[in-house]
Parts: sequence; C-alpha cells; structure tokens
Amino acid sequence: MFGTVDEDDAKYCIDQIKLFEQNSDMNTSLKQQLYVVRSSLGAVNNTLADAEYNESLVKEGINRVTKYMNTLKSQTNKKMNLFSGKIKIEGHILRANDAINTLQRNFDLLIQNVTNAKKGFLQPQVIYPVTLMEALIKSVFATPKDTAVPFPLCKKLTHLLLRLCDLQVYIKLVF
Repeated sequence: MFGTVDEDDAKYCIDQIKLFEQNSDMNTSLKQQLYVVRSSLGAVNNTLADAEYNESLVKEGINRVTKYMNTLKSQTNKKMNLFSGKIKIEGHILRANDAINTLQRNFDLLIQNVTNAKKGFLQPQVIYPVTLMEALIKSVFATPKDTAVPFPLCKKLTHLLLRLCDLQVYIKLVF
C-alpha cells in the first residue's frame, strides 16, 4: 500500500495482521492483496485511458489553432500587400500632382511675366539676377551716355539689382 495511513486504515491493517497470525491462512490474505492490486491496476488503466483521450483532444485543438493561424496569416499578408500597393499608388499620384502643380505655377509665372513685360518691366523670376547682371555688363556699351546706373555694374553687387527690381515692382503696384 502507498500513501499516508489514517486511523481506519491502521486499524484495518492491524486487524488483518492479527487475523493472519491467528489463522495463519495465507490464502485469504493473498486474495485480499490480489484484490487491492487489481483495483490499483484498474485505476491506472483508467488514468492511462483518460490521458490518451486528453492527448487526442489537445492534438485536435492544436491542429485547429494552427489551421486558424495559417488562415489568419495568409489573410493578413493579402491585406498588407493591398495596403502596400495602395501606398505606392498614392505616392505616384502625389508625385504626379506635384509635377502638375509645378507646371501650373510655371505657366502662371510665365503669363504674369509676359503681362508685366508688356507693361515695361521684367521680374527677377524670369531671369536670375546674376544672368541679368552679366547681360547688363555686356550691353553697357549700347546704353545712352547720359544714362546712369544707380550702382556699379559688377557681379558682386547682384543683390542690389535684385533689390532694385523688387523696388520697381513695389512702386508700380503702389502707384
């Protein structure tokens, strides 16, 4: 026997030992021990059967979870691929919109410059100030002798030309 003996079990064991000593009948004692062994084996068999059944249930559950996770993974991958494609397409659309907006600004600037040129002045957006200064330096011999430039013509003073153009635009807008 195994485990902790309680009072009833102890009394039973003592009674059996006394009975064995009195009767000295081994046959009865062996039958009782055989009964205990059979009961224990039956309990072990039931436990093993229960463990086998529980193992099959766990395997089935794991298979279901694995199948669900694989399905979920494939669905997530499909959605992520669609999302990634959407982001790429929106990026291309954004670049195309930027290009269209740049073209529109350039056309508007060109129209504004043509309109202002008809009025008699050029805007610095059409010609870079350095380019304008170089053109003025090259054309200095063609200007009338009585005409004076408000600052010396050299590339270092290009910023003055830019200020002069801005001032001229401001004066025309105010008056």
